[in-house]
Amino acid sequence: MSKYWRRFYLFLVFLFLYAPILVLMVFSFNEGRTRGNWEGFSLVWYQSLFQDAEVLAAVRNTFVVAIITTIASTVIGTLGAIGIYQYRPKNRKRILAVNQIPVINPDIVLAVGLMVLFRSLTLDFGLFTLILAHIAFTVPYVVLSVLPKLKQMPKALPEAAMDLGATP
Repeated sequence: MSKYWRRFYLFLVFLFLYAPILVLMVFSFNEGRTRGNWEGFSLVWYQSLFQDAEVLAAVRNTFVVAIITTIASTVIGTLGAIGIYQYRPKNRKRILAVNQIPVINPDIVLAVGLMVLFRSLTLDFGLFTLILAHIAFTVPYVVLSVLPKLKQMPKALPEAAMDLGATP
């Protein structure tokens, strides 16, 4: 298959994937109630969307979960990667194998496991358990992202930092 046909095929695949999204974006500005007929440009649907208190609460909760999860998983994952990096290679491989389980497993398996755990601890489902679940999902990815950078770091860098007053 020539380079032209491969690119054309790739274009068709992307068109198939993204055309419905583009159509929805365009018709979200439609003044009419039906999505099949264009009746004029309007922002009325977005106005009603941003006046809905439940939607605004959901958006706020989304940002709260995202910010807290990002901060917590970055801190926990980075500290975990530093700890794993300091293990002997044999033990490091074992710990990394355990770290890979949430990455390899389907997300639904971890979600059901966390649901059972939260129920057994008699935790009510809410924002707190949602944040804990998101942290459990994201920490392994942080470890896998930070560990290669630690391996690239010069071996003398931690010693130099301690010479300058950093604590171990």
